[in-house]
Amino acid sequence: MANIERTAELCPDPSGPQPCTNRDWFDSYTRAAHRTTRLPKGWIGYLFQAVEGQGVMVTGRVVTQAITRGPRKGAPNFRTADPKTELKVFVTYRAVEAQRKRETAGDARG
Repeated sequence: MANIERTAELCPDPSGPQPCTNRDWFDSYTRAAHRTTRLPKGWIGYLFQAVEGQGVMVTGRVVTQAITRGPRKGAPNFRTADPKTELKVFVTYRAVEAQRKRETAGDARG
């Protein structure tokens, strides 16, 4: 999962009331991409490139298998993903923020 350690650079507001964790950040951008663009089921972003001041270009593939051993057990296995399903999607910071608000609103109700 390339560039996942660059959270501080790509998170819209890492100093906000709820700082981003790697997993939250990864999931929020992938879910926002699904919400703003029609993507195939199982598509997960694996490369996140900041577009200065506008958003993030998310590159992803349809993943059908998970890693089965080691410390990353259960994480998506992009090595087995079909390269033909690779798509690049631009996600604005506003779309990600809206996605996070929807998710936290659901947590507050439950």
